[in-house]
Amino acid sequence: QEREEGRDVPETAAIHSKMSRIFVEKGKLFEAWMHANLAHNTFEVLRDKEKYVIHLAKAKHDIALVYQAQKKFARAQEYFESAIEHFEKGETEDNSKEVSASLLRVHGDIAAVKVQQEDWAGAAEALRGVLERRGTDMG
Repeated sequence: QEREEGRDVPETAAIHSKMSRIFVEKGKLFEAWMHANLAHNTFEVLRDKEKYVIHLAKAKHDIALVYQAQKKFARAQEYFESAIEHFEKGETEDNSKEVSASLLRVHGDIAAVKVQQEDWAGAAEALRGVLERRGTDMG
């Protein structure tokens, strides 16, 4: 039974992560924040288990998206950068394509924040991050 409960925790946190994204899309930022925090805090506790590093990175990305929607751009940037670090830390040969896709999304979201701030140089830099990542993955 312990093994079953242990497996349920990350699955439940992943559901909270998905709910956060749905609520951001609907503009319900309190609900989005609540679900993003539940996912993040759960994976933060499980962080030492290598297989959950990617889940923690996704949860950090979710929180960044909530901050972006709230126009709290500095906090969003912190969480975007932390998400990138965790994605890179958790990348393996087996999950490389998934991680690459996630990193491309994060860099794209950073560019979107920079555009919202009318920071064109910052947007260009974020897009370079996307292109560098894509170039690395393509050969």
